[in-house]
Amino acid sequence: MTNEHGGEPRPRTDTDTDRAAVSEAMSVRLSAHWSLYVDWQASHGRATGPADLEQMQAFANECPASSEVLAERVRAVRLGHELQGMPWLAAEANVAPRAFPPGWLDPREVLAGLPTRRFPVGFRGRRDGYLIVLAAELRIPRRKVLAVEHGDVVLQPTLVVAGRTIPMDDDPRRCPRCAVTRWMRVLGEVGFGGRGAGHATLAPSVPSGGHDCELPLDGWWRRAAALAPQIDRYGWMGATLSQRSLTAILSSRLRDSGLPAGEHPDAWTERGYSGRFAGSSSAELADAQDDVDARLAALLARSNELIDQANRDLDFLGG
Repeated sequence: MTNEHGGEPRPRTDTDTDRAAVSEAMSVRLSAHWSLYVDWQASHGRATGPADLEQMQAFANECPASSEVLAERVRAVRLGHELQGMPWLAAEANVAPRAFPPGWLDPREVLAGLPTRRFPVGFRGRRDGYLIVLAAELRIPRRKVLAVEHGDVVLQPTLVVAGRTIPMDDDPRRCPRCAVTRWMRVLGEVGFGGRGAGHATLAPSVPSGGHDCELPLDGWWRRAAALAPQIDRYGWMGATLSQRSLTAILSSRLRDSGLPAGEHPDAWTERGYSGRFAGSSSAELADAQDDVDARLAALLARSNELIDQANRDLDFLGG
């Protein structure tokens, strides 16, 4: 590497090494913004260290740009800090995120209770875990969650989705990073091998345990048409979820249903029927079905009310 005036190459510094490592984990566009920030720091005789609000304001003033470009620069600098393990805007570090409205559960507790085995129940559970990490753990707005593409996912040196580093938890069941890699893993299997591969991958007999995020992840997931697909009752994938469908999923998973831990309806197993209608006549069953239809209509109306309320709650959170 030559100096800015030509002549002999200057020795490679730690800053150069750090810049290269961070740049490799970013897109080309974000890498260019990060390099500009590193050069700006060097022009003031400062090593690349934790930024504060005053420093970022000076950077914005001395390197003017449109609001869109400035937003990209801030994103790049924040990602650079996260990739290097440096605190980001330390002055704001003690500002607590908005708490969830009453009746909403802790996202990591929900992750621990999601079904991850059996197809298609575990397939939907893994997708919902991925959505919960982005929308509830990281508070990424729902429209941006649905807009995440394959190129927005960086696997090395640490897992980054949409410019946000995915955190870890000591408990694999509660680990957000494991939730993301579990979904990517089965998404690739089903996307490449179909439902048969899903049944094999999610079979209860397949050993599990430990951190999924510590296992290598192949590139099959990049062949999937969507990272947040619709999944029908048989496990077939469709187009990307609508924002309303995503809201319904988050509401269903994150709202306190009052069920004991591990008793989410998706986790129930099939049982032989021995209910109160066993042995009933056709007329009795028809009357019961009319009653079920009436109750279902009421539940659908209530479901729409809950979805509307969930939309208001999530809008309050900035999502």
